[in-house]
Amino acid sequence: MASLLAESTANKAMNASRNRPAGSLRSATSNPGGAIADVRQSRATRSDQTDRNEASRVNPSPVTIYVYLLGEGTDVWRPVEAVHLGHDRYQITSVHADSSDEHWQFSTGDIVRCSIRILSGGPALVAHERVQQPA
Repeated sequence: MASLLAESTANKAMNASRNRPAGSLRSATSNPGGAIADVRQSRATRSDQTDRNEASRVNPSPVTIYVYLLGEGTDVWRPVEAVHLGHDRYQITSVHADSSDEHWQFSTGDIVRCSIRILSGGPALVAHERVQQPA
């Protein structure tokens, strides 16, 4: 019975080590809580790698996003050009030509977070949060 238990434990440790990230030498039996930390670290590493992969596929072509106009009395959205920076981030490239007449929620050069929103013309990519202002 003891040899079956030892064999089962050895098989579990061998299977666990196959699923560990490279460089991890802990066995599943020596630190059971360590497996959770390894999974979290592995997820964080995959997330960082996804960010780098996403950044390498960014499309520098301008896209249309919508920016809220302040002080209009009703909800008004201005279509502006922006460059997709990855994930849900865009940098506004349109020049705000008539700032005396319109007050945009975000300015030229701002990096904004966008999401899909239903406007009067249907679904649109709408800026809803400033991530970074231009330097």
